[in-house]
Order: sequence, then structure tokens, then C-alpha cells
Amino acid sequence: MNILPGEEVAVGLKGGSKDLIIKKYSDHSLDNKMIVSDRGSIRIPTELTRVLGLCRGDVFHIYLLKNDDCILLKKENL
Repeated sequence: MNILPGEEVAVGLKGGSKDLIIKKYSDHSLDNKMIVSDRGSIRIPTELTRVLGLCRGDVFHIYLLKNDDCILLKKENL
């Protein structure tokens, strides 16, 4: 998976779960379209932040799903 600064990505929830999915944006995507920053960061949309109850400093486990060609973020439960 090759996502570079300045490219568009889709940020959304994985099928009914509370896991975030990030993948390259396609015209057929219904997820939020975001731009990768020059530093390689991606902003999580406010509505997803609220739904997931995310706070600054939350820790995530990051998984690369090669079959789905996406990144999966799971919030760590402390």
C-alpha cells in the first residue's frame, strides 16, 4: 500500500465495528475524504471522533490489511 503526502484517502468505520479503516480514496467510496498532510498524518473527522469517543492521546494498534489494501486502526483499551 503506497499512500503519499498530498494524496486523498477515505476514512471510515469497518462494517459495524468501532475500528477505523483508512484506504486510498475512490470515486465509489462513501467514507470521508481526507488529504494526507506533508508530515504524513491524516485527520480523523469530527463525527468519527465523537462516535468512537476518541480523545487526544488515545493509543491505537495499527494493522496493514493486504487483502483489503487498507490500514486498520483499533483503539487500545487501557
